[in-house]
Amino acid sequence: IGIVERALSELHFNPVLNKPAKKQALEAIKLLEGNYPIERAPMSLKMSFPASAREEVESKIKAMAFSIESQDERNEMYIVVLKIHPEKYRECDGLTRDYKDGGASVEVLQLA
Repeated sequence: IGIVERALSELHFNPVLNKPAKKQALEAIKLLEGNYPIERAPMSLKMSFPASAREEVESKIKAMAFSIESQDERNEMYIVVLKIHPEKYRECDGLTRDYKDGGASVEVLQLA
């Protein structure tokens, strides 16, 4: 923790007590990423879609994914296990909501 505190003080980052801690932490991470060779750890997700939507969804997933670990088609469902950057989670969740009627879902396998 001392290294992070020192780096933030060198970058003149000061926490504000009346702002949410999570928002400030995300700002601090972005500031550190811009000045030091660090990055946020990717999230591992399992996404399921109706098999009929595979072609539409596949290109969107490839645009969001850090890496695709596996793809499978079982029981009329297209299942993808992938890694994404945490800031892309909202896009993945929105994509599954678009196909919710067909049984689409997203499951977080690993946060980091």
